[in-house]
Amino acid sequence: MFSKSLILLFSIVYSRVIAAPAGSWVPILKHPGKVQENSYIIQLKPEASKSIHLSRLASPGLTLRYSYDQVFHGYAAKLDSTGLEYVRRSSDVAAIFEDGIITTSAYEAPSKSDGLTPDPLSRFNPNLDDIRRATTAPVDVYDIGTGIYTAHTAFGGRVYWGATFGGYNNADGNGFSTCLAGIAVGATYGVTTQANIYAVKAMSDSGAAATSDMIAGINWVISSHRYYYTAHILPVMLGALGALTLALGLVSAAPTSPGECKPLSSLSFAHRPNVTSGLSTRVIFNGLTRPRGLRLDSLSNLLVIDRGVGVVALSYRNDSTCVGWEKRTVVENRNLNHGIEIGPSGGNNQYLYASTSESVFRWEYDPSSVAVVGNPVTIASNMSNSDHTTRTLILQPQSGNTSQYIIVTRGSESNLDEGAAEISSGRSQIRRFALNSSLPSGAGWAWEQGELLGWGLRNAVGIALSPDGEDLWEVENSSDNVFWRGVDVHQENPSEELNRIRLSNISSTPDAQKFYGYPWCYTAWDSSALTASSFTFSTGSQFSIRNPPETPDDAWCSADQNNIKPVLSMQSHSAPLDIVFYNAPSEGSEGYDTARMYAVNTEWSGDAFVSFHGSWNRDPPTGESSAVLMEAT
Repeated sequence: MFSKSLILLFSIVYSRVIAAPAGSWVPILKHPGKVQENSYIIQLKPEASKSIHLSRLASPGLTLRYSYDQVFHGYAAKLDSTGLEYVRRSSDVAAIFEDGIITTSAYEAPSKSDGLTPDPLSRFNPNLDDIRRATTAPVDVYDIGTGIYTAHTAFGGRVYWGATFGGYNNADGNGFSTCLAGIAVGATYGVTTQANIYAVKAMSDSGAAATSDMIAGINWVISSHRYYYTAHILPVMLGALGALTLALGLVSAAPTSPGECKPLSSLSFAHRPNVTSGLSTRVIFNGLTRPRGLRLDSLSNLLVIDRGVGVVALSYRNDSTCVGWEKRTVVENRNLNHGIEIGPSGGNNQYLYASTSESVFRWEYDPSSVAVVGNPVTIASNMSNSDHTTRTLILQPQSGNTSQYIIVTRGSESNLDEGAAEISSGRSQIRRFALNSSLPSGAGWAWEQGELLGWGLRNAVGIALSPDGEDLWEVENSSDNVFWRGVDVHQENPSEELNRIRLSNISSTPDAQKFYGYPWCYTAWDSSALTASSFTFSTGSQFSIRNPPETPDDAWCSADQNNIKPVLSMQSHSAPLDIVFYNAPSEGSEGYDTARMYAVNTEWSGDAFVSFHGSWNRDPPTGESSAVLMEAT
């Protein structure tokens, strides 16, 4: 709950967004009262990059307090004179506010010993009986103020501590917010007697708060729940001195179509995976047909290619009927089998991409309704194979308002596809397709019209762009039942591969210099068991499966000018299916305050995770459902 002073600040923030004229200093908007010394709230222009702005500002005189990404685009910081001068001169800045101190209205709260009894509440608002409305609606109320006495029996166990801003203790030493919480959700006299309420403490026990702390509290509420709820601001009380106090209620939005929600409490592993220290696992949904590719939309709905169904969405729910993930079908197309991507459309909606073995499609997608808009557009086609039918997709670049390309993989037609030795076959390749206005109508780009990024890649199921966007990394499923000069070496060979495709000069690189070896050249993993054979290649060495005098031979495959070797060799037959670079939230980045609560080990930032399917072509089998972490270099 917050006071009139803060509401007035918001009206200033949203109306005063015109930057100072070029060459002039941005004025500092004064607060009519006490302020936090050397503390300011900075609103950036919509087009400004916060991370770049803050990197230029970085100095001993900067103490970043909060990064705001929900209430408005900006941050709060303590600044010395040099930092303040930079901010005032910066073309990124729309407005600067003093970090004023705001207070609750005059109020004598009942003590905890008095409790939220009917008498104090009735005396405080004698009209409660007229406005009280018991309801079972799934409503969550957020009290942003002095905190709540969570153990009070009047709440019936429906009060939770959400977050604290300003360095205070997690307790209400004032009583103001506890009383208002009782008016809102008290079991007997509350406006809504079944709602949950969350305490967000941003005020001291004396009832005072820095404006920056209050905004941080509101930012936390919106960012924590905006993905699953529609926000409504509900006036509940006018204080004795006229300070307007509001409760922020987040009410579940009705889904666009009926969905199936499975309570998390009802789900468990048939076989729980083993994970490294510091990580945990849980089942969030089961009963899908054949789930493959995964992507999160801008509102954190999990989009899944469910082979034999199409695209389904899993959206988190936390209401009186279900605490779990709700499944809805977004696209019905039984031929969609693996590839999925989502990215910017240039407008408020996003673009959803998905693939069959033959084509790549794009839909306009509304994340707020979890639904596609209109009919699909074909981006690329003419990609059918009799085997290795998945087409992995990734956008380039992966951030910003537009994507210039979509990158698509296509595997071989068989275990040993001799035809893939010719670029003209179109198989065992990775290509990218322009997403600009030149996109042909109808069937879109033909496969051979895409720009060749790499070939001789047997089955590139997993691809990822490096964090800097300069390289495409690929995990390779190599061949089964491999022989070398008549010797069966398949038990421990060939290696699975991690390959690097350098994109900086790819358009000027001759196609012959984009070759990664398949179908003739392979990478050794382990020759130690082949003691009676001359197959003595060390891990990572290249060998040819052609029998002399046929070419290419071992020497040809080992030459750098002929064949690009993998960056890393991996256990044979482990079948890598995906690679993802982990981008940990960094202080000052968009959404940092929320993201850090859910992030895994931030020391892994920039590293790559690879998942493995495991293979039948080894006795005993290897690699099933495992994952590894590799340091980025």
